Amino acid sequence: MSDRTMQKIAHYRLDKRLGTGGLGEVYKARDLRLERIVAIKFLRADFFNEPSERGLLEREARIAAGLSHPNIGTIYELGKKHHTSYIVMEYRRRGDTGRKNQTRSPGTRGFA
Repeated sequence: MSDRTMQKIAHYRLDKRLGTGGLGEVYKARDLRLERIVAIKFLRADFFNEPSERGLLEREARIAAGLSHPNIGTIYELGKKHHTSYIVMEYRRRGDTGRKNQTRSPGTRGFA
């Protein structure tokens, strides 16, 4: 996968690649309309033309959007542009659950 850092997609500027995995890659980005930091998960380019693989990302977004939990980031958008699918979500630093003074069990991690 090529590094997309500093590219723009829709109204987001990709600032830093946070990680890659089997389904795609995640970037820290700036929402230029709302002036906030977000995370964007992109589907791997070779999966874009595979409906079953593209469906995995869409299902992930729908399921996460229907949940409300301090360890799950808020989903802002599910999009397609420039031959890729992506999820825009709340940016969380590792270990940040968005709530102060919250008790967490050992091994709990934040959502990027």
